Amino acid sequence: MSISKGSMKRVNQGGLSHIQTKDVEKSGIQVVFQQIPSKELEVDEEIVLDPMLMESIKKWTILVPLMVYVDKSDTLRLISGRKRLAIAKELGMDLIPCQLIKGITQKQIEELRHEFQAEPKKDSKPSIHEEKFKIASSVQSTLPDYLL
Repeated sequence: MSISKGSMKRVNQGGLSHIQTKDVEKSGIQVVFQQIPSKELEVDEEIVLDPMLMESIKKWTILVPLMVYVDKSDTLRLISGRKRLAIAKELGMDLIPCQLIKGITQKQIEELRHEFQAEPKKDSKPSIHEEKFKIASSVQSTLPDYLL
């Protein structure tokens, strides 16, 4: 089932997402959700394809949009989503769902990259989401899809 462009425009008010905080209002940051052709995005490093993520994208498509920005030379640059992009290209996807961030500074880009690429501490306990995923994966063959 696909969502028409008109529906998407109505859902997110023309594609713009506004966060109502004083800091964001001052900075002028805007987030636009849009489908971007995969040929316009580059993976700048060697990525090992995760088979579980690949199966998820085959089944459900990309559920979490990639995060991108436009640099000074008007080139789209990836902030987050290298693995999803590599898998999408491997699967031959033409359009990729993205959050295009406008009005962001280089310092903010680095902060976002750090937040999204931070490795979990080795001594930390798994999150509840990881535990639920393990349980659902172990009984997946007996549960209907709507419960997963």
